[in-house]
Amino acid sequence: MDSSRETGQPGDEVLKSIGVHRPFEGFILCHLKEVYSTQDRGWEFLREGKRGAIVIADRQLAGRGRHGKKWHGGVSGNVYLSVAIGDWKFNCDLASFAFRFAEKICETFSAKLSTPLEAKAPNDLMLNGKKVGGILVEAAGIMAVIGVGLNLVHDENLQSQCSQPVGSIDAIRSLALKDAVAHICAALAETMKCLDE
Repeated sequence: MDSSRETGQPGDEVLKSIGVHRPFEGFILCHLKEVYSTQDRGWEFLREGKRGAIVIADRQLAGRGRHGKKWHGGVSGNVYLSVAIGDWKFNCDLASFAFRFAEKICETFSAKLSTPLEAKAPNDLMLNGKKVGGILVEAAGIMAVIGVGLNLVHDENLQSQCSQPVGSIDAIRSLALKDAVAHICAALAETMKCLDE
């Protein structure tokens, strides 16, 4: 189902915004109109023998968080992103990596976009005390898939499905999807660089 909806032509605005960060050279760039899970699609690429992939979806029907929790992703305009890495080599536990990455995202957004995000352990992205995003890191052997969900736009139905206060970036500013994705990928590249030194 997912593969029949893949786009990613050279003119795709979202994919072009990522640029080529050094750790992602040679990765497949995949933009899906709709997908059950960007995490699952990332794992499929790795099982096919691909070096790595960056998977972005406009809508995500069955996203997940830690411990099998559901990540609600039916609204277009939010970030549904997974980065699949075929040569995972970092000597740190997944929870530590997720939190370092969350901190780097917050640092990047606060500095470059004047959006005061805060990282909350173990993997949450917070804005004014409300959860606006989260990170999921899964690994098997030398492979890993890192997922990020970030609410850029308000979803009036979301709060009724969640146990904690949820928010969105547009509560304080409008942010283009392509810019958010580019900065998240830059933050991931920085996190990987720091651990590689």
